[in-house]
Amino acid sequence: MSYIFNLSSKLIFGLLVLISPALAAEKSVAAVANYPQYTLASSEAYDFSRISAYTGKHERIYAHIDKNLDGHFKNIQRWVRQRSISAQNVGITEMAELLRDDLAAIGFSETTLVPSAGHPGVWGYYDAGATKTLLVYMMYDVQPVNEEDWESPPFEGQLVERDFGQVLMARGATNQKGPQRAFLNAIESIIKVNGTLPVNLMVLAEGEEELGSPNYPQLVDAYEQRLKTADGVLFPFNSQNLKGELTVLLGVKGINYWELQSKGGSWGGPGKSEIHGSYKSVVDSPTQRLIAAIASMTTADGNTILIDGYYDGVRPPTVEESMLINAMSKSWSAADWKKQLSLSQFIHDQKGEDVLMRYLYDVTLNVDGIWSGYTGDGVKTIFRILLPLKWILAFPWE
Repeated sequence: MSYIFNLSSKLIFGLLVLISPALAAEKSVAAVANYPQYTLASSEAYDFSRISAYTGKHERIYAHIDKNLDGHFKNIQRWVRQRSISAQNVGITEMAELLRDDLAAIGFSETTLVPSAGHPGVWGYYDAGATKTLLVYMMYDVQPVNEEDWESPPFEGQLVERDFGQVLMARGATNQKGPQRAFLNAIESIIKVNGTLPVNLMVLAEGEEELGSPNYPQLVDAYEQRLKTADGVLFPFNSQNLKGELTVLLGVKGINYWELQSKGGSWGGPGKSEIHGSYKSVVDSPTQRLIAAIASMTTADGNTILIDGYYDGVRPPTVEESMLINAMSKSWSAADWKKQLSLSQFIHDQKGEDVLMRYLYDVTLNVDGIWSGYTGDGVKTIFRILLPLKWILAFPWE
């Protein structure tokens, strides 16, 4: 956490002090020279064949899943069709209740909403009478949507044709409702066929993951002693690449997210309300001040961060990580990523394995939202007293 606050203080300092163009140019050269370079600590690729393949036979369970695919798909549709936009507090309680009720219907003996200072959590416990217990982390919230950007309405959960086949298109289909309800579909099938599970399950879900999980510690505190008895933790987060191959994430980057405002006041700028643009010849603009501050923190293309010490906490891959990356590189393709993300090129003309390394290890600084002045049709020549700005930085956790 000290690394987060250290970065935050440096970033805010960078906003408050506008560097001169000459100094910016000088720092740009230094920043490019100090841009992190990554060298793999091993040329050996991890040999997954050393891990014994699972040999369990579950033909009756697989047959049950195949027979009930339509119902399983409708379960996923129920979830993605229920809005649960945490940033706007839209549909949150309804989605939390839907999750709680689904756990109860599957056979969880304990299911309840857990109050917090923000959105409620959901607790569930399945007692299989087993010697082992698995803790399952879940999130039931999603990010806001601009519905006009979607070719299929984001909360209808319709099947859409793609070059690689049919897909379910909806907010939350991949992150994170789809994988989680698919996991519960599988759990339900096991119980239907075998009568119980081979392990006990604890579920502790939150509705604020997309907000940075500010109140998840309160949910953990409520069940701390029981959570400590778990033998392992699972986050059902899976996806497929363009080849249809299943991919499993071994970790994610942490983030620090906040909103800053540039406001007219004693330093200059409009003091009480928006004013006509003609006064710009004698009045400061909060918008242009903040834009200049933003520009000072990166090179002109926005891709290399100039804040002193920003890259200091970046470490190179370990031997184990290098082996995993080498194994991954055998099937991973930068070209597939370009196609999947609809890109023509990566920054700095990155190619091949370098793209993967940058994605895994680089810290970021990104503007997620900025607005000012008049944004409607036609013309309105004003500049505003206030400019809001939403920031996000991402970095690998140690």
